Amino acid sequence: ATPQPRFVMLSAARCRLITTCRIAPSARLGVSVPIPMRIAASILAQPSRSFCAAVDETQQMIDSADVVVFATSTCPFCRRAISALEQAGIKHQVVKLNALHRKGLLARVGSASVPAVWVKGQYVGGCNDGKEDWHGVLPMLQSGKLQQMLQ
Repeated sequence: ATPQPRFVMLSAARCRLITTCRIAPSARLGVSVPIPMRIAASILAQPSRSFCAAVDETQQMIDSADVVVFATSTCPFCRRAISALEQAGIKHQVVKLNALHRKGLLARVGSASVPAVWVKGQYVGGCNDGKEDWHGVLPMLQSGKLQQMLQ
């Protein structure tokens, strides 16, 4: 039998390890977020103040607008997602990804890949996909889901 990956639950509110588990619970946003052990090791190796600052700063950015896109200037998928939002006339805020935001995204969704798009505080994936079947800026714009979330 193939061993299942181990995950940890990190509490963003308390900035500490809560527990380990064999399977990943839903990655829904809340007090605790499951992240893979290999990612957790790098977060937990940092001082907790750094982790707390990353989570707080990232959350402030997520809360700063109805649509927030964490992106890098060199990412073609970032440019494509941002362009699609602009063409759809959807007001959004682009946040240039830095090291602090990268840690915060790792803690929130278990990934620091870009683009990382948030709609009204809910993670909706990247350009084409995400953690759920309906995630991704392009599919959500095409289906009307993104516009619906903004109403």
